[in-house]
Amino acid sequence: MASFPTMNKSSSVPTQVVQPHSEEGAIGSVIALSFVIFLTITGNAAIIVIFRVFKRVRKQVTNHFLINLAISDLIVALVTMPFWLVWEIDRWRSVLQWIDKDTLDRIWTFVDIGKFY
Repeated sequence: MASFPTMNKSSSVPTQVVQPHSEEGAIGSVIALSFVIFLTITGNAAIIVIFRVFKRVRKQVTNHFLINLAISDLIVALVTMPFWLVWEIDRWRSVLQWIDKDTLDRIWTFVDIGKFY
């Protein structure tokens, strides 16, 4: 199901209403996202190891840009994607038992955006 913007009664800013997945859709999303996380960690770790082991690869300047990209992607896979996976599994229902939604939204925004700085 799609999510449609609705108007919040207390302000004129539209908010997103997230419709839940069907159980099959949630399972498919979790499996696909887990596979993407695994491939991202494995591939980028391999690039970092290759860069570290083979001295000849370190001599080309363009490979330094690739290693920076691999490190950045690895940070995304280790920091942001697990939060997304938890959200896909239960839409924060288990996490909301110990933390309120506003705090969780702030943590999510910090982790999602702050990792790039």
